[in-house]
Amino acid sequence: MKRLLLLLMITIALPLAASDNEAPVAPEATPKASGGANQLFQVILLRGTTTGNSEIVGLPKNAEKAIRDMRDFLPFKSYRLLDSALLRVQDLGKARLSGIPPQQYEVRVAYRAMPNGKLSIWEFKIVAMKLPGATPLPAGVAPEAEHAVIDTSFTVDLGETIVVGSSRLGGEQALIVLFTALPK
Repeated sequence: MKRLLLLLMITIALPLAASDNEAPVAPEATPKASGGANQLFQVILLRGTTTGNSEIVGLPKNAEKAIRDMRDFLPFKSYRLLDSALLRVQDLGKARLSGIPPQQYEVRVAYRAMPNGKLSIWEFKIVAMKLPGATPLPAGVAPEAEHAVIDTSFTVDLGETIVVGSSRLGGEQALIVLFTALPK
């Protein structure tokens, strides 16, 4: 009986001792899309102005509807399409969009499907790109750190178009970003 009890104690103690010596495993820092499925998203950049005629120019129907629904909450009178992109995303998707010339933006989107049928957009960034051909920095001067003009997370239903946010461009203009999770 002592021999059986001793063997049982050794069997139980070995896995515990092995796990004590292993380094703790950190949780995964970036969630991945469930099942490795691709999802198609549309990102639309608009220029909004607080002055001028009240108009919506060049927008797709879904974007126009989203702007009309939000018009009372936004301070802009005029909306004009700058650029749009379709992103097919599995884990992380990126696209380059044109803003008010010559400015370019990189859009970064990462998502995962949620059990309730919604999509969790856990990373959504719009980053102003450095323009090529800019004057080189003098010796000893560090380059400016990259900063996102919009950096957020949210949930969205398939087929839903939302106004993600806006970023003032100076004066009476702002960059407005719309996002659609396209149905499969």
